[in-house]
Amino acid sequence: MSSKRVGVCKGASSYITHVDWDARGKLLQVNTGAREQLFFEAPRGKRQTIRTTDVEKMDWASWTCVLGGTCSGIWPPSSDVTDVNAAHLTQDKKLLATGDDFGFVKLFNYPVKGKLAKFKKYVGHSAHVTNVRWTHDDSKLVSVGGADTAIMVWRHGGTGTNGEAQGESEESDSEVEEDGGYDSDVQRERQLDYKAKTYANPIREMSGIKPHQQQITDAPERPAVSRSYKSRPTVHRIEPSEGRRRKTAIVELILDHIHGYRGFDTRNNLHYLSDTEIVYHAAAAGIVHNLTNSTQTFYLEHTDDILCLAVNRHPKLQNIIASGQLGKDGPIHVWNAASKQTLSIVRGHHTDGVCSVHFSCNGKLLVSVGIDADHTVVVSKWSDGTKLASSRGHSERIFVAEFRPDSDSQFVTCGVKHVKFWTLAGSQLVGKRGLLKANGQDVGDDAAKMQTMLSVAFGAGLRLQAV
Repeated sequence: MSSKRVGVCKGASSYITHVDWDARGKLLQVNTGAREQLFFEAPRGKRQTIRTTDVEKMDWASWTCVLGGTCSGIWPPSSDVTDVNAAHLTQDKKLLATGDDFGFVKLFNYPVKGKLAKFKKYVGHSAHVTNVRWTHDDSKLVSVGGADTAIMVWRHGGTGTNGEAQGESEESDSEVEEDGGYDSDVQRERQLDYKAKTYANPIREMSGIKPHQQQITDAPERPAVSRSYKSRPTVHRIEPSEGRRRKTAIVELILDHIHGYRGFDTRNNLHYLSDTEIVYHAAAAGIVHNLTNSTQTFYLEHTDDILCLAVNRHPKLQNIIASGQLGKDGPIHVWNAASKQTLSIVRGHHTDGVCSVHFSCNGKLLVSVGIDADHTVVVSKWSDGTKLASSRGHSERIFVAEFRPDSDSQFVTCGVKHVKFWTLAGSQLVGKRGLLKANGQDVGDDAAKMQTMLSVAFGAGLRLQAV
């Protein structure tokens, strides 16, 4: 097979974003960063001019382009050319799937002409959706997230156990070596800036229009989009004319499987629910995985990356999960792992997000740690979101907060070069710094040099083990 170049396609005024062949292999369709839709004859690369009506009639081997008259309706109001990252058309040329900068997977009836076309959107990704592709038989759609590092598989049509997934639906120096060192991933995590790492514009905070563009217009103030808030999409404003051009209803997608697990900057976030089920998280999805038949069900009410997860171990509160996310107000969702119903959303106690949560002995209280500069520690009653007490946690990053197994008022936090013991006293949190003691050393002696503590466990006699 020869790799000799046979032609060059010239004429694009910006970078190439998408390329498609026609079914005969004689024509190339190209999209560019300057919002151009160009056509080139193969193999010479001579530029061609083709009318929109003719483009629609042509037989294309694939359609992944996002520009042109046949897909003009996929673009949200006031969007720029980078907002819709990928598209893919089914083999029967009836459904166009897209992935965008707002973390949505969308389905449109094809062709998607005009502005504000009707669609169905699906949530699960917490970052930009970088690509979408149908399988060879159009039975499944695969979507790939960017910063959330998750691959999601969506089943096309039908009903199943996963029906709830339907849409619309601080320092680094030589001191590290002196301390004996700790894992390079921990050192990286110690310096991790969640705000810089994620997104300058919060995912899905506004519907259709990026925040920096919203400030330019004098649009009326609207509540932030939330999956639990049934806002009315802009697209519904064209309802009066829908009767003249009604189309077949868009077939549903059902989230079937998520390939991914957030472990690079989180810990203690995978738990057994029973002998056959585990719960963990990836992107903005809480995942309940059945080990017997390898099926998954999902909790999809979060609006950004989930950073922590805890299971309620009280026998009368089985299958109750708490999961904290990144973002403004630091919402903690308390939900049922069996039904996927939201029981409570505890919000407003943390400013930037939550990195650790844990249930008390009686299962009624939650301790949570924020990712703000003070790593604020909060104890709250999760059933109604009432804050009982809060305190500045530590200047260094806190990795774990955990109640004593027999207590509703005593818990421990640990992290970079510290361990701290806490007591809930009325509306106050009283903290006491932990000291390390070598074998045979008296309490009055100089304490051993504190190491970074990554996790905690309570052994026999409720003695704390921190490692």
